[in-house]
Amino acid sequence: MKKIGKTIVILLILAGWIYFLTSPYEGLNSPAEISSYNNGLLTLEPLKTTDSEISGLPSEATVKVDSIGIPHIFAKDEKSLGYALGYMHARDRYFQMEMISHIAMGRLAEIIGDPGLGSDSEWRAFLFEEKAKETYSNLASTNPELHAYLGAYADGINAYVEQEKSSERDPLYLLWDYEPNQWEPSYTFLIQWYLSAQLTYYTDYVDKQELLDKVPEDIRKILYPTKPENQRFIIPESEKVLASSEIKEMPVAGIFRKGKANTYNTTPSNKSLGSNNWAIAPQKSAKNQAILCNDPHLALTAPVIMYEVQLSSPKLQAYGYTIPGSPIVVSGHNSNIAWGITNGGWDVTELYVLKTDSTKPGTYFYEGEWLKTESKKYTLNSKGQPPYEITVEYSKLGKVVKDKDLTYAVYWHPQKGTHATQTFWDIMQASDWNQFKSALKGYDHPSQNFAYADRKGNIGIISAGKMPVKPEGYAGGLLDGTKKMTGEYLPFDSLPMAYNPAQNYIFSANQEPERDGDYYSSQWYDDLYRPRRIDNLLSEKNDFQAKDMTDLQSDVVDLMVADIQGIAKKHLSENKLSDNWKQFMEWDGTLSPEDDMRFMYKALRQSINESRTKIAEKLDVKMAPTLDQFIHFLLTEEEIKLNGEIVKTDKLFGDIAERTDSLIISQSGNTPTGNPFSFEVGHLTSLPGFSIPVNGMGGSENTVNVNYGAFSVIRTVVALDSTGIESWMITAGGQSGRVNSPRYLQQLPDWVSNQPHLTQSPEQPEQVNQVAQTIHFKKN
Repeated sequence: MKKIGKTIVILLILAGWIYFLTSPYEGLNSPAEISSYNNGLLTLEPLKTTDSEISGLPSEATVKVDSIGIPHIFAKDEKSLGYALGYMHARDRYFQMEMISHIAMGRLAEIIGDPGLGSDSEWRAFLFEEKAKETYSNLASTNPELHAYLGAYADGINAYVEQEKSSERDPLYLLWDYEPNQWEPSYTFLIQWYLSAQLTYYTDYVDKQELLDKVPEDIRKILYPTKPENQRFIIPESEKVLASSEIKEMPVAGIFRKGKANTYNTTPSNKSLGSNNWAIAPQKSAKNQAILCNDPHLALTAPVIMYEVQLSSPKLQAYGYTIPGSPIVVSGHNSNIAWGITNGGWDVTELYVLKTDSTKPGTYFYEGEWLKTESKKYTLNSKGQPPYEITVEYSKLGKVVKDKDLTYAVYWHPQKGTHATQTFWDIMQASDWNQFKSALKGYDHPSQNFAYADRKGNIGIISAGKMPVKPEGYAGGLLDGTKKMTGEYLPFDSLPMAYNPAQNYIFSANQEPERDGDYYSSQWYDDLYRPRRIDNLLSEKNDFQAKDMTDLQSDVVDLMVADIQGIAKKHLSENKLSDNWKQFMEWDGTLSPEDDMRFMYKALRQSINESRTKIAEKLDVKMAPTLDQFIHFLLTEEEIKLNGEIVKTDKLFGDIAERTDSLIISQSGNTPTGNPFSFEVGHLTSLPGFSIPVNGMGGSENTVNVNYGAFSVIRTVVALDSTGIESWMITAGGQSGRVNSPRYLQQLPDWVSNQPHLTQSPEQPEQVNQVAQTIHFKKN
């Protein structure tokens, strides 16, 4: 596997060099400068194996870097721990850290030039750089230990950056002709806002409002149900707590009359962004263990966003995945408990339709009076170009957006602040359920489903975050901007949670938290098949071992196939089935890359998508029904009336079946070749020439092993009992973010085959095995 990984990196370097010789991409350095780089793009960087000593710490620390680049950090105090972790994050991932922090500050163009101005125009208006400084400053009085830890972490980052020779930097600095900047302690909070935006900043509310305005309620319940009845919930029915929030009156805003076209600027949400986690109680384990698993599904880039580490100090004993730029373990375990996260997908972005008057420019009607918008000017700096000035208008409800005849204000609740770092700081030190639960009381964004297990055999789950109270009748569309928003949030004690449920397992796969509970989000995008598959597999055995959990994470059975087979039995004559459909009817739905049915599946999905689009056209709306709900409609309904036209499901599915056969022939003939499940791992900067093709994986967005639009960027399995903790982990890439490092994609082959490594988290540095390098940090 090491030889395969090294070969991949060499080929990547060659492809990247060929690209740069011909690329017109703005902001890049010249080929001559790149080719003269002493130890960069054209040279595979040797692994650092020489032991070293670093001075400047508050106390002392020792780092043992193992054979796959995982640092095991042992420190005399927490400040030295933070310093050493900062040093290692900077050594392996500093360009990634700068890229993400600059995005969140609205300063991306300073790195990549004019192509970053569009991003900067959106982000600068949130003023996160200033808010991050304020958040860090406040920690000095509210949480001095964390304040000191973040300060030491920044010192460690800067110590590495300052001593690194320009010839040894990440090649991306040379490629973009950019000098690294100093890291500020406040930048950690920028990482949290960036993640919140990836997981919660949706802008498709106009499209949802079009459905609410144009599609009759009885049709919406079938094709666009806000709370599908055919789903599995996070909180088991026996554990459910009734909704406790008081609904506030705030009229929703309709904007579409019948026949009005939706020509607005909207971006559909990526429903594949999600995750899986689950935990089983000892009663379901062959070895009487509690076992917790986690595999977050995010956009897959190189480097992957996660970084594996062991942290050991008097107060902190944690192992798992950090996000470079943030010195906290977001998925992993300490000496007593384990935790894993999935995205809650809560509705924390609000679009308020503003009442305006063309005779009163720069004003809007709010709370019974006409108010002036506030204009603010921001200067954006683009590398090698003159400063660029933008003007942003604000209302009391947020930033003002004008789109043709529609004017609305955007209010994104995470912009108020971030408490995620503080929460994970407390979770890393928690030793039981009550401390874990207490840590989550202050958690805000992005909403997450926190799975829990401990060495005493307890398991639990809490859907945590700050959920704004929505008005009665709200279903994910637009809000009336003439009314004041409530500014209220659901109380923590009413949030969905379960502890040691009777079924002896918990799980989440981004589905609705509970039946008949408070409003958290419109479930028009809910994945119905993945939660069902996980629930089925967890319920059927009582003798699970850790290896079974790895197999479950690799599962590529698509339950949609069984539903389609049921539809076919209902609507297709057996004696008229094509050979393709005869084989399909015998298939078990395993989306294996070697199975010949993968070609049939690809053609079938394309055919179904065409029919979904046609349904949206008949309804005169932009948004098509989700795949899951469309299949459920075909399975359960005989006909539906769309704008006066009766659509028979037997005819609809007959067209799908016939078109599927035609697509198989037209795309690949009678003997199809190729792999419909292949994909590419793109580079963080989206530069062409750096993508890595991946084959040998099956799956779809319906399967446990998600392989469509988003991917399991890490996988963890943690087994806990009274004797201790064992864990297995794997990442979709490697520890290093340097494209010329052997550790850049070192774990990718094992990730494809899901062969996680057994982790090691010993108490003493001398107990670390397979040490590649030792770094001693000494006191001043």
